[in-house]
Amino acid sequence: MDVHEGTAAVRHQCMEPGKVAKYFAALKSVLDANLLCAKPESIWNMDETGIQLDHKPGKITAAKGTKYLHSRTSGVRETLTIIAAVNAAGGVIPPHVIVKGKTRRSPNSFRTEDAPGATWSWSDSGWTKQGIALLWFTESFLPNIGSDRPQLLILDGHDSHNFIELIDVAVKNEIHIIK
Repeated sequence: MDVHEGTAAVRHQCMEPGKVAKYFAALKSVLDANLLCAKPESIWNMDETGIQLDHKPGKITAAKGTKYLHSRTSGVRETLTIIAAVNAAGGVIPPHVIVKGKTRRSPNSFRTEDAPGATWSWSDSGWTKQGIALLWFTESFLPNIGSDRPQLLILDGHDSHNFIELIDVAVKNEIHIIK
């Protein structure tokens, strides 16, 4: 079975052979200079994804010729953002969950106690922002990766990961960032 997924135009532009070669050369340089190829537990990849809270009904069965088929949904189109990280050895850290809201009480409507180890935050959009990326890095990533240094964190090019405070904390903690 073939599965095809669309690629955003900006990501498609980044797949230009010269850019891809430059990325892998930079990655190899960091891996070699820090002897990380033999330490897969020190090579991390982080990404975020949205999870829509609305129920998406599956297929239904109806008599041939039926003109109207209905499925009930909640109508809620709210999305949670999950920040997840995994290392090359298959290790994971607990996720960071971002809910839509304006105050620290915003996560209270979720059963946060049923997500042991997960960290929670909020934003007005429910998406990752620069301050949340730093919060994730300092309160979720660093406490869960162990004391062995240096380590490598691979990120995508999202704006929330590209700011000086996050880079400063990474340098101080001997975390190399490739994006």
